[in-house]
Amino acid sequence: MSQVTAMKQWGKTAFKKLDERSQRALKVLGVALVVTVAYAGIYQPSAAFAEQQQTRAEHAAALQGWVQANESDIHRLGAGVSQDAAERRQRPDGERELMTVVTGSAQAHGVTLQRFEPAGGSQVRVWVEQGDYGKVAGWLEALDRDYAVSVSQAAMDRAGEAGKVSARVTLAL
Repeated sequence: MSQVTAMKQWGKTAFKKLDERSQRALKVLGVALVVTVAYAGIYQPSAAFAEQQQTRAEHAAALQGWVQANESDIHRLGAGVSQDAAERRQRPDGERELMTVVTGSAQAHGVTLQRFEPAGGSQVRVWVEQGDYGKVAGWLEALDRDYAVSVSQAAMDRAGEAGKVSARVTLAL
């Protein structure tokens, strides 16, 4: 006989030994326990979830109302942002313009190019000697962000001083 069966048998025997009044009281307590567990485990979490969802729906409705009320301003501002982004991200046309953009951007970021040459296929290869790592990294990021010029190959070595690098970078449209 398993332990569960033995426990059931013991419970039935103990219940039958109680007088009728105690049995009735125990049944009422059992029903009360089931109702309490059902309330605490099912109804209360469901009600809290429903209240939370109601609050979220009210916030969403308020946001939708605000968006509808300010729709023209939102469209106007959105158009301005996309125009600004298009103006900032001017992609160079051809190798010659790419070289102009690369050299001008390097100068603007305080990066001194030791040498640069066309690498064919709308690519330019540049060399930086003893360049400040932060400036070189910022310059390369700005080329990608502002002109859609990406790094196709790069080799960087630590130069003599801390924070200085020597780099050979191939940039492409």
